Amino acid sequence: MLDGQFSLGNQWLLLAALSFGVASQIFAEPLARLFDWLAFPRHTSLSQQREELRETLELLPRVATLDPLALEEAEFARLTRRAISHMGDLPKLATSPLAHLPLVLASSETPIGRAQALKALLTDCIVRLKPAGKGEFGTTAEWRFYNALYFPYVVGLKPYARREGQQADAIAQQALDWFQTAVPERTLHNWQNTAAKLVADDLKMAGSGS
Repeated sequence: MLDGQFSLGNQWLLLAALSFGVASQIFAEPLARLFDWLAFPRHTSLSQQREELRETLELLPRVATLDPLALEEAEFARLTRRAISHMGDLPKLATSPLAHLPLVLASSETPIGRAQALKALLTDCIVRLKPAGKGEFGTTAEWRFYNALYFPYVVGLKPYARREGQQADAIAQQALDWFQTAVPERTLHNWQNTAAKLVADDLKMAGSGS
């Protein structure tokens, strides 16, 4: 009788442990948000940063299982375009599968370190789009793909934002004026997508370490 009661007790303990484990997984995120709301009621930016970091940590294990070099060409190009758009946000860039390119993995043991390495690699690929021996800025067709990625994502210009809110040197100011007076927003978007495919081809070779 005692053995039966003991076995039943163990079953209940096991069930309780499993239930607690499931509940902790289900409610972990809502509880974390509640804690942030209670702890930082007047610091919405800090709460937002903490939430973004949690999302990054949740994505990292899934990203680590991917082999970016094994992806199809179209998917690799899509991920490259997304990574370029996250060059100004290292936590988001750290979640990119491209952070697991062999050359990037060899550069650092930390997610943020790999994000920095990926950003540097993307920057190098973008800079290689620049026409050789033609100066620092141009507006002819051969410049369009370099301009479309370099100034928005490497320099950090916001081509269609209000001018007075941006700090720009002489070259960047020329680019900003050109974007705002001669390049429709939809056209820039199309150029960026095409340029990202060129960067993807370069990145795949450079990122493999070959």
